Amino acid sequence: DFIVMFKFRSFLSVNFLVALLLYYFTGPYFVWNLPAKIYLDILLQLILGIVFIRRMKVLTKSDQFIVFLYVAVWILYMFQLYNSGRNLFGLIQHVPICLLFSVFFCKRDFGEKVLNNYVNIYTFFILLSMSVWVLSSFVDFPSLSTLQHFGEADRQYSVFPFLVKENLSVDSFRFYGLFDEPGVVGTTGAILLCILRFNFKDKRTWVLMLSGLL
Repeated sequence: DFIVMFKFRSFLSVNFLVALLLYYFTGPYFVWNLPAKIYLDILLQLILGIVFIRRMKVLTKSDQFIVFLYVAVWILYMFQLYNSGRNLFGLIQHVPICLLFSVFFCKRDFGEKVLNNYVNIYTFFILLSMSVWVLSSFVDFPSLSTLQHFGEADRQYSVFPFLVKENLSVDSFRFYGLFDEPGVVGTTGAILLCILRFNFKDKRTWVLMLSGLL
């Protein structure tokens, strides 16, 4: 499964690039402090939106009803964020939630390829992260640097190759992977396991299960 991901042709495919953008919006640590990140987020969201719109299937009445309900809930969610004091840029950061949902209403072939490539990308990086986490549990080696949480200034992380650890003694044993919370690993892994239908013949299923247990 991983070998297919590295074929040169796959890097040129739109579905792979879309999957890569979706991984970007999952929030790995190496995108937290990119220069002008908020403007980059807006640009990438526009690109994703255009791609999804161009590859939308003809929606059935049932699809249209689900989309209507989702958009209504999403607008209510954004309104609540606005009332809590979020500015325009803070609201824009939540747009990818809508874009992730949109993949299920793309043409079947395109949507399946995007999701398969996303699972490949996520599983590849989380496998590297678990390897470093296990190694760091037995070998005491220094972190490469420290990072400040992108939303909460009082949260600091130690950065290792493909891994971050929050600088809290009570959380030092928890597996953060490449993300700001262990819950991101557990939640994302659970969703991807459902997408894979818990197919234990697929090696990626075992990787996702193990990352969730950690």
